[in-house]
Amino acid sequence: MVSLPETLGDLISLTELVISNCRGIKFLPGTLQKLTSLRRLDIYGCPELLRWCESEGNKMKVAQHIDKVIN
Repeated sequence: MVSLPETLGDLISLTELVISNCRGIKFLPGTLQKLTSLRRLDIYGCPELLRWCESEGNKMKVAQHIDKVIN
């Protein structure tokens, strides 16, 4: 898998998302901000995605409503 679909934002009741061993995924879709029920995001074995999440510009996007980002 090389990217997450923009339609991910349609899953408005999603509370937990685990992304594991997807080295091709380099960023989260902009529709992530629509997932206001999402409280936990687990990222394993996705170094590029983890770097994207930890960058200063994206930290705020990810942390707006997510209580835990686990890596």
